[in-house]
Amino acid sequence: MATPIQETKKSGPAWHVVVMRCVIFLVFCVGVYLIVSQRAKIKDQQAMLSWYHRNYQHKIGGTSFIPNADSYRLFSYDGGKNWYALGDEDEIIGTAEEVFPGLLNHLDGWDRLEEYARKNGPINACGITGEETRLLQDANLTVDSGK
Repeated sequence: MATPIQETKKSGPAWHVVVMRCVIFLVFCVGVYLIVSQRAKIKDQQAMLSWYHRNYQHKIGGTSFIPNADSYRLFSYDGGKNWYALGDEDEIIGTAEEVFPGLLNHLDGWDRLEEYARKNGPINACGITGEETRLLQDANLTVDSGK
């Protein structure tokens, strides 16, 4: 006849199996927690980056269309409402219009011209419309009537 201790051992899993199941469950819970917390952190960082790009804008380049603007660095702290020219050490040397007169209008004209070409295709040199003439002139390009 079997003793009660022997029957208990036969009727349930061994203690090491129970401990292993608990460890696996614990590791699974920690993994789920880490994944969920990382996803929330990534979502917060994406929102911060989106806010940064909306508010802190910059334009860097060079142009021969505007005097003294062969090289420029512009920065806006308020989403493009006010633009400032930056020096070599990232210091503000004045407003963009003071340092590079006409540059912002030139850059905005190029942006409008690019947007127009993106939507409507290239401008045909034969038969330029009034709107196209204005876009080209806003980008500081000379439009010759050909006459």
